[in-house]
Amino acid sequence: MKKIFIWAIVGVLLCSTMACSNGSGNSSGKKPAPLSAVEYDYLVEEYQKNPESLREKGFTKTEIYSDAIKTKHQGQDANFTFIAYAIKRDNNDAPAAIFVQYESDKMVTMLGGAPQRKTETRYFCIPSEKSSESLKKRFTESVEKMNYKDYEVFMSNVANILSKVYL
Repeated sequence: MKKIFIWAIVGVLLCSTMACSNGSGNSSGKKPAPLSAVEYDYLVEEYQKNPESLREKGFTKTEIYSDAIKTKHQGQDANFTFIAYAIKRDNNDAPAAIFVQYESDKMVTMLGGAPQRKTETRYFCIPSEKSSESLKKRFTESVEKMNYKDYEVFMSNVANILSKVYL
């Protein structure tokens, strides 16, 4: 059920993002090629080590949505930041993917230990509908691994992107 929900929102989001970008004009006249596995790996694993290298890889990013959420997690204050970017190749105005920077700052309890404040930044790349099944599966698995509160905040923001871009 979780997987169906993820892909339903992602599918509509990607379709609407592509529709909006096509409506605003794609000067190159080309639809973007889907991300390769190497490009996907760079965005979700290597980007954080050297963000300046994005330009060297032939990509630009444009912020399309951001939100900062203050809520409770296990009865303690928690802060979440969600920033979504359209990732475009330099030779194309249409987005090839949606790149998400997700930050959480919350109290966590380790087995047998005292609660500790943990700050974590994770990167997700929502592949296009034309991406390989393996990339789609990797995205789905990365979202499914989130704990309940992170999943709730993440999917709520993905829905907000959809409403901002499409409605």
